[in-house]
Amino acid sequence: MGVVDKKDINDLAILGGKPSFVETLHVGRPNIGSREAFQTRMDDIFNRGWLTNNGVYVREFEQKVADYLGVRHCIAMCNGTVALEIAVRALGMEGEVIVPSFTCGFLCFRHSIMSSMQSVKLVAKNV
Repeated sequence: MGVVDKKDINDLAILGGKPSFVETLHVGRPNIGSREAFQTRMDDIFNRGWLTNNGVYVREFEQKVADYLGVRHCIAMCNGTVALEIAVRALGMEGEVIVPSFTCGFLCFRHSIMSSMQSVKLVAKNV
């Protein structure tokens, strides 16, 4: 798998240039391991009717991550935006946040923070 040298914007595959990779690279390609073990767990989740919010598998996941990291506690969040919002609240943070000028995560985070914490002033700056 060799990388194609791109010198101009028109060299990008999306604009008609040659793709850099022979096989399409998927972001987040599922890696579920054994299908049978996965299906067994999914059946158990559906039979319990309890998918999240301190369910058996959420607690198991949190404990395994805590053990792996060597910490006492781990709390799973549904996404990065919620995790950042909880961290900001827990730390009592306020003030200015400097981020790259182009980042989708910042836009989601900024919206989340601004909708729930009016005291936080978020400003994107070129550094």
